[in-house]
This record gives sequence, structure tokens and C-alpha cells, in this order.
Amino acid sequence: MLSPRTLRLLLILSVTLNLAIAGIVAGAALRHPPPPDPGRGPAFGAYDRAFSEEDRKAMRDAFHREAPDFGKGWQAMKDDTADLLTTLRTEPYDPARTEAIFARQRERGGQMMALGQRLMAQRLAEMTPEERLAFANRLAERMERDRPHPKDH
Repeated sequence: MLSPRTLRLLLILSVTLNLAIAGIVAGAALRHPPPPDPGRGPAFGAYDRAFSEEDRKAMRDAFHREAPDFGKGWQAMKDDTADLLTTLRTEPYDPARTEAIFARQRERGGQMMALGQRLMAQRLAEMTPEERLAFANRLAERMERDRPHPKDH
């Protein structure tokens, strides 16, 4: 039979080991977050969490109706990134090719952003004044929480 002191030490060791493992797993998840799921649909940036789940679902559904090839856009971004990596590793370096890749990404991103903003504006226009006020309050709270705070020295 183990003494109470030995049991206490084993318990402390077990808890410490579990916390260490949890820290390693959490650290790995933060350093290497899972890639976005192209099937989920668009995220609406800082505004995303200020909308209700119902609003986000309605906007994602509208986005998929108006941009049914959205998943192909994700694949095109991955292809562009692979193309950029090849370009960066090739000598002589071709700055014009890099600019062309960035131009494709900028064009694709601009189109998706314009559609997302139009859908958000429509959704906001459909809200009651109370719903818009609640959205504004959630957005302000989110922005305050995400704002970088100077470190205390």
C-alpha cells in the first residue's frame, strides 16, 4: 500500500504531465491551425462573429448561390501559391511572373470581397433597428477584444 504522501506526489506528477501534454497540443494547434474548409463558405472578416449564426448561414447560402464555384477559388489560390513557390525557387528570378500571380490573387480576392460586402450590406438593410444596434454592439466588443493592447511594463 502506498503512503498518502506518495499518492499525493503521484497525483501531482499525473496532473503536471496532463497539463504539459495539453499545452503541447494547444501550442501545436495555435502554430498550425487547420486550413479553412472551402465547403464552409466565406468568412466575413471581423464582421463574421458580430452577425448571428442565422445571419451567417443566410449570407453563406446566398454567397454559394451567387458564387457556386467558390471552392474552385480556394483551389486556384493553392495553385497560385504553388506557382509562386516555384517562381521563388527558380533562377533567374522572374519578378514579372510574381506580379502576375499576385494580380490573379488580387482580382479573385477583390471579386469575393465585393460579393461578401454586398451580401453583408443587404443583410444589414433587412435588420430591424434593434438588430442593427445589437450587431453594432457585438462588432464594437469584438474590435475592442481584438485590439492590440500595449504590454504592461
